[in-house]
Amino acid sequence: MNRMSVVAMAALLASGAVEVPAVAQPPARSNEAERAVAGIADESWQWVLSTDNVLRDAAGLPFIGIKDIDLAEARKDASFARNRLAALRAIDPSQLSADDEITRQFLLKFHEDVAYEPDNWLLDFAITPYSGVLPLNGLLEFASKRPLATPAQRAEYLRLLAELGDRIDQMHARTVAQREAGIYLPKPAIASLRATYQGLAGGVEPRLVPDAARLAGLPDKERDAYAAQVRSLVQARIAPRIAAIAGLLDPAYEAKAPAAIGLSQYPGGRDRYARAVATYTTMQASPEELHALGLRLVADAQGRMAAIRSRLGFTGTQAEFHRMLDTDPRFRVADDAALEALYRAQIARIEPHVPAYFGRLPRAPYGIRRIPPANERGVAFGYYEKPSSVEPAGLFRYNGADLDKRSMVQAAAINFHELIPGHHFHLALQAENKALPMIRRELASLRLSAYNEGWAQYAANLAIEMGALKDDYEHYGLVATDVMMAARLVVDTGVNALGWDYEKARTYLVDNTLMSPQQASAEVLRYATDVPGQALGYKLGHEHILGLRRHVEAELGRDFDLRAFHDAVLAPGALPLSVLDQHMEKWIAGQRRARP
Repeated sequence: MNRMSVVAMAALLASGAVEVPAVAQPPARSNEAERAVAGIADESWQWVLSTDNVLRDAAGLPFIGIKDIDLAEARKDASFARNRLAALRAIDPSQLSADDEITRQFLLKFHEDVAYEPDNWLLDFAITPYSGVLPLNGLLEFASKRPLATPAQRAEYLRLLAELGDRIDQMHARTVAQREAGIYLPKPAIASLRATYQGLAGGVEPRLVPDAARLAGLPDKERDAYAAQVRSLVQARIAPRIAAIAGLLDPAYEAKAPAAIGLSQYPGGRDRYARAVATYTTMQASPEELHALGLRLVADAQGRMAAIRSRLGFTGTQAEFHRMLDTDPRFRVADDAALEALYRAQIARIEPHVPAYFGRLPRAPYGIRRIPPANERGVAFGYYEKPSSVEPAGLFRYNGADLDKRSMVQAAAINFHELIPGHHFHLALQAENKALPMIRRELASLRLSAYNEGWAQYAANLAIEMGALKDDYEHYGLVATDVMMAARLVVDTGVNALGWDYEKARTYLVDNTLMSPQQASAEVLRYATDVPGQALGYKLGHEHILGLRRHVEAELGRDFDLRAFHDAVLAPGALPLSVLDQHMEKWIAGQRRARP
């Protein structure tokens, strides 16, 4: 844990400058409509909990199976969602409290996305890095940490491995179904993906066959027999099935694969992309509108970067400046200890400014910790891990690999986005608010990235007005992060709706961001083949919250209180942006009524 942060937070709380929110309890339901919303919220949460092994494990619940990803399961999920949608739409909103109406709108968004899953199934690749490799790695990691002390636990482990084999079969089957429908991965994505599955197949046995430490306490003969049973299962049902996915991506497949990228080339692809945009932005916006917005935001950020280069006295081109940032030893750290020290120093700089910007803080402390090195592959910078019963602190888990090849000019931007005042402030507060139904506290599989990532990037940018940045280089790194997120609006819509090809998209990212050609290639394929639309929420959400702030400032004038505004935005937890707008309009009305 980051002890500096714990001490600093304790001092803030003791000073009275900020408060720890009281642990609110669920409100009493006063009428049938409110009870109906509460019942659907609980039912929806139990449904999510029934298939999410990570959430079940965190809650101390037993393993009951790995969720299927076949078309039959998608149809079953959609039927469940449609029934809940009908019930939610039958509820009279005028009979609900303001917070229960937020919950109803929240649940409508959740179940609308689920109801579309059968329509999306054939167009969503099941073997790509974010949709296939990362979930599969997560299941392998989950399996490798299961306790094996009792006969029941060892039997459960064998069942988990059998179900893992079934999941891999379903990934394979969907890819075959897509091939039969003439839907192939684009050529630029195939070689690296084939190599990834070949590597997974070759490395799965040591990850899953338990060593002596996991079977400590068993007699040698029983331990060896159980390990042999697991090895046989892995060799028969898991490793060859992963290899079979690599085998699908053979020269015959590659010969038929399109050079074009993006959803719009496939039958139904334009409609699928429209649904992805609605899911991830939580707003109704056309790809053309988002593309135009991205171009404007990139141009604005480019102007801000040029101004900073001028202040620094740099007279070369942007590309030359970026090469300097990428190679200058000033922006390197020697090892992970030095990187962690850098992150801690940055947090120590921003902590004193918190009381002027936030009136309420989460009770949970926060810290900085490296990702286990075996899990760092595929993680660009790091991620936030919210507090849990196992680890009570919210953590910025950072990538400490390949530091001799990585510039740290964006380190502060990432740190403030992931930890404070970014993800920790909204996710920990949300998890602690027991007045919210569990599905709103935990979010489960909801994809509200426009709020989640939008808040984190808005909060990171507060460092500028706080005066918490060390120098113009850190400022440049923050603006460069902004331009990267704005460029995602351009490239995601460009490749999926406007006919951009691979080279055009990759060149655009290299020319306008700090990405290397290799990083840009991975990003383009992420948008075009893996999670189209997901990247739109970051900058769109940031701009939306910034626009809300300007709106509230204009509405309240001299009565505007920035701390109160931030507390109001954070109070309900993550929401669709349209629902956040409704919440803030009611908050503005309340502020006016409270005027003397």
